[in-house]
Amino acid sequence: MPEVIVFDKAGDFLKETLDLLLEHEAENNLILGLAMQIYKNPGKWEIPPFFAVVKEDQKCILAALMTPPRSMILTAFIQESAPALSFLTDTLWQMGVSVSGVNAEKRLANQFAHLWSHRASFLPKLQMNERVYRLDKVLPLPGVQGTMRLAGVEESELLIQWGCAFHREGLGKADDEGMRKIIQKKIGDGELFLWCVDGKAFAMAAKTRETVHGVVVSLVYTPPENRGKGYATQLVGELSQLMLASGHSFCALFTDLANPTSNSIYQKIGYYPVGDMDEYVFLPMV
Repeated sequence: MPEVIVFDKAGDFLKETLDLLLEHEAENNLILGLAMQIYKNPGKWEIPPFFAVVKEDQKCILAALMTPPRSMILTAFIQESAPALSFLTDTLWQMGVSVSGVNAEKRLANQFAHLWSHRASFLPKLQMNERVYRLDKVLPLPGVQGTMRLAGVEESELLIQWGCAFHREGLGKADDEGMRKIIQKKIGDGELFLWCVDGKAFAMAAKTRETVHGVVVSLVYTPPENRGKGYATQLVGELSQLMLASGHSFCALFTDLANPTSNSIYQKIGYYPVGDMDEYVFLPMV
């Protein structure tokens, strides 16, 4: 019979799951990278993160991580994980765990959304179809006018506007105050990069989560008036090369499958798809 084991600390969760997560490190970059962030800085989260695994016959079948109020992230370590997922759903309900959404591999996300909506009487809404890409080597870049540089504090307000626009385009809404904090921290940590022409910023991209061997690129945004000129392509290519040169074995990023342009340009740089993920949010029944 399956058992759900809940952990209070990221280190205990990683001891149980790390080797399994590393078998598909790029695909698992979200749950792995987030667990590593929590392990390194456990006091960052106002609400304690939730960690759990489902085991059967001493084998780890599923892993779950949630930083409330964000969606629960799930990953399965075997193909036939449906019984374990059902058991996890029942256990979460019995424990009184509040789940606002789920982010997981496409099939797994759909299964959990169906189970949780029936168990907790919520309406699942598909928020986004995403594709995970991996890059091991940057292909020759076309070359466009301009250079990459780090973002400066004096550019914060402009880049906060860009960040909020990035979220609105992808999610239809934006947490402006949350994005302000993200942009300010990225600038302070030296993780936000710009593509500039004659000193003026035309596109941005950021280094985000690190995994054991890789790093994730995100917050790729070009204002509408600057699009179609190759700025974001060049920026992501040069940033990815910088990450590889700094010792990372690979880079990863997420794209919205509803955006055919981004899915096309990243493959020209050298990114290739390794998996699809769906995110559902749970809405009250009306």
